[in-house]
Amino acid sequence: MPTATPYIVSEVPASAEITFEVGADGKAEGVTYVATGWLRFEMQQVFVERGRYSPKCRGQRLTFHVQYEVSGEATVHAESVTRFLPPNRFVVLCRPVKGTVN
Repeated sequence: MPTATPYIVSEVPASAEITFEVGADGKAEGVTYVATGWLRFEMQQVFVERGRYSPKCRGQRLTFHVQYEVSGEATVHAESVTRFLPPNRFVVLCRPVKGTVN
């Protein structure tokens, strides 16, 4: 499931999209992205590297949309909540991060 990892926080608000076909082994194949930089890296990790799909879905083409939004009160560390909106949309709500002075 996509989250707002520390390297993505600087790119929020943002959106990304990934499309792929499910292979015989349940892995994503023939991947295309509408994302750049760290967002593309996150889509690769979540949906391709760690994602596994039912072999019954072999040959199906899937598209997922991920929207990153800033919401809530500022926190010291990056925090996020991910919501799945069927059939293929994720919304990641990211809290703003407070600056610190040493």
